Amino acid sequence: TVGALIGRKLSAVDSARAKPRGNSRQPVSAWMTTERAFSPSATIMEPSSARLGGEAGCDVRRLLDGGRAGLAAVILAVLAVILILLPLARLSGEPGSRLRTLLYFGGLGVGYMWVELAMIHRFEFYIGQPVYSAALVVAVLLIGSALGSMLTEQFSNEQPRRITTFVCVVLTVYVLTLGPILQSTTHFSFFTRITLAITALIPPALIMGMPFPLGIRLLNRTGPNEIPWAWGINGCLSVVGAAFATLIAVETGYRILLLFAAGAYLLASLFGLRSARGEM
Repeated sequence: TVGALIGRKLSAVDSARAKPRGNSRQPVSAWMTTERAFSPSATIMEPSSARLGGEAGCDVRRLLDGGRAGLAAVILAVLAVILILLPLARLSGEPGSRLRTLLYFGGLGVGYMWVELAMIHRFEFYIGQPVYSAALVVAVLLIGSALGSMLTEQFSNEQPRRITTFVCVVLTVYVLTLGPILQSTTHFSFFTRITLAITALIPPALIMGMPFPLGIRLLNRTGPNEIPWAWGINGCLSVVGAAFATLIAVETGYRILLLFAAGAYLLASLFGLRSARGEM
């Protein structure tokens, strides 16, 4: 009958399912590995390493991070060019003087930001706490720069070129000596390392606070209409410099980033503001 035929077919299907065929049964360990590899947590946490292996995954992540940082840097650079060049339509004066203003205050903004980021990274490993390192470096640099700006009242007629050149020399010395000094004192206690970090940061903080007010005073005598533009250049290129700092540090290291900061101050010194007498 039809019912008996259907019953025999269902029995055959059940026996076929129950009978193992070859390697159809997957070992428990392999099943667990497969489930772990395709689980949502594995896909989210380690997508690159699960597909390509540890080293290749790190390379892919580094490439993606570098691409995003590069895109952000390009966008900020384009916006900076637009925002810096647009005010030129309302400014009067010689094109050469405007170019020197751009190079001087742009070099100060980029150089200061590169020094700050390089120092944060340097002292992050020295102090051992990223939050403490960032707070310490930013606080000491800002307070020291404010004190340096106040000290310029004592020599308000000083030409910015001398101070900016001195900043370049000090940063170059730090590039050569800061690493060995920090490495030789890493075994000191936490509070001793904090004290040494503050002591090391004070000299560059003081002198890096001097070129900007001296430049503003010089502009007040030679081109007062360019002072608002100078403030905008400094702030805008500080942001752009922070974006490009990540790319430079990833490719070359933070020691080279500090050397580039010294080069930015050297650029500001050589091609920046000049007084009416042709001096810096």
